[in-house]
Amino acid sequence: MLKSELQTDASLSEYTSDILDAAQRGTELTRQLLAFGRQQVFQPSVLNLSALVKDFRKILRRVVPENIEIRTALKSTGQIRADACQIEQIIMNLAVNVTRCRRAAV
Repeated sequence: MLKSELQTDASLSEYTSDILDAAQRGTELTRQLLAFGRQQVFQPSVLNLSALVKDFRKILRRVVPENIEIRTALKSTGQIRADACQIEQIIMNLAVNVTRCRRAAV
């Protein structure tokens, strides 16, 4: 409802899109945690890996300290069959590990 009300203001509309994206990611994280707790098999689907990584950068930027630059070299990967939550978890783990290594090196 908020998004439809704010479509006239582009800057506020972007915030509502971010809120909706965060809510969707929260839903996926909850599903992932429940599946892990019950040892369920993840549900792979056909997805565009480049698009997933591009979208996930917004979340990484909030997690990774500002003094660390996030760079991606995305090539058109086409479609892959994978669980989006697992791919995002892999990316998050890599980012957290790199952050820890950078802190340890300083």
